[in-house]
Amino acid sequence: MATYKPFLIQKLTDNAPVRDSKEWNIWIKSVPFKVFPDMKDIPSRDWVDESGIDEFLPNTPFYKAYEIDCQFVYIGAYESANTQIKSFLKYLAEGGFFKFYDTYTKIGRTNIRYVSNDEDIFYRREGNDDIVQFKVTLKVNDPITDITLTK
Repeated sequence: MATYKPFLIQKLTDNAPVRDSKEWNIWIKSVPFKVFPDMKDIPSRDWVDESGIDEFLPNTPFYKAYEIDCQFVYIGAYESANTQIKSFLKYLAEGGFFKFYDTYTKIGRTNIRYVSNDEDIFYRREGNDDIVQFKVTLKVNDPITDITLTK
């Protein structure tokens, strides 16, 4: 497991427990959180009789939500992947927004939601274990708030 790291996830509901990805035998391959988000489009006016444009910069900048394509790896007992991955995807999709913390990059975000999964990249290697790589698209609605791990 040295090449893949676990992640922590918590639904944004009252008393929701923090869950460890090891519960599902799912590990991170790639979660491309932005270190700093893109600014939202600012109002501007393009005057026909003047060069350039007038931009109106707010005192406090605002930032865009963004989607990320996360790659996960399931490593578990032979013929167990479908059940565990389905359980994980169901957890993501049901019950609304959640917090997500990547233990490798030490980046965490809140107000995230499930968008979709790409079943075209599922594959399985034969042997004693199921090893399945899959992609999930998540939307980061709060690109600014950092989630930190406290023990």
